[in-house]
Amino acid sequence: MKPIETQERVGAVAMALGITFSIVWALSSYAYAKPTETELPPAAKLVAVKSCS
Repeated sequence: MKPIETQERVGAVAMALGITFSIVWALSSYAYAKPTETELPPAAKLVAVKSCS
């Protein structure tokens, strides 16, 4: 077996980091989903009014 050269190691590390970050980026959309554009329920409006006054 020939030894792994530095260029091949850097390429392997870059690929591993790229795959890792792409997985994290894809899964982050589940954790930080865009809020819905619907109106707040009445209970949430009441809490918002009480907390502001």
